[in-house]
Amino acid sequence: MFNLEKEFVGKKENIPTILDFIIAFAKEHAFPESFTNKILIVGDELFSNIIKYGYEDNGGPITVKLSFNEEISEFILTIIDSAKEFNQLAVNNEINGLRIGGLGIFIVKQIMAECSYKRENNQNILSLKKSL
Repeated sequence: MFNLEKEFVGKKENIPTILDFIIAFAKEHAFPESFTNKILIVGDELFSNIIKYGYEDNGGPITVKLSFNEEISEFILTIIDSAKEFNQLAVNNEINGLRIGGLGIFIVKQIMAECSYKRENNQNILSLKKSL
């Protein structure tokens, strides 16, 4: 199991830096480009939501944990923030009458095999899994 963790300042202008962190991890573990691109879509959506809705564009810490279990070819993305309680996964995302705000989360749920949220120690913790 390979693990990497880094804390970032949750500001819109820092999203490319956060995504570069994910790209470097993906390259190090030779993830297929199509897999990496899907993870970047997920990351961009989730980080944007945390910054805009959780931190209300005021910034705050975002910890990104990346894990890869080579034995079962499973990638895990864990995102931890200290913003107000905000479960992105609870956004209404039904196909019929889909609201603009729910499309990104719908896509995240379609890309990732497992998505979970918990609130612990005044932190939002999103965990997402996908096999290569």
